[in-house]
Amino acid sequence: MYRSPIPLSKQAVQSDSCSFRTLDAESPLITCPSDVSTGTATTNAVVSYQTSAIDNSNETPTVQCEPANGSEFAIGKTNVTCIARDNSGNNDTCQFQVEVIGKCKP
Repeated sequence: MYRSPIPLSKQAVQSDSCSFRTLDAESPLITCPSDVSTGTATTNAVVSYQTSAIDNSNETPTVQCEPANGSEFAIGKTNVTCIARDNSGNNDTCQFQVEVIGKCKP
């Protein structure tokens, strides 16, 4: 049996309110765009895309993609991986492909 070294009074134990933390074990849900295709007359193209994420905690998860939105993409196909992370450290990922097609100048 453990005895507290500090005596507790009734006032210290009784309370009209309490608080508790809930454990968020559910991952956010991330949505990536469909594959993206664009043309360029140079050796690369700046490509913009949109991702979104929701979470059961009603807080907006952070979303990071690699390569990032607005990056320059070289001619060819590049895989983009995005991750959404909530405040509890849960995450979800999605992937799509960016294709840059080189076009000849007239």
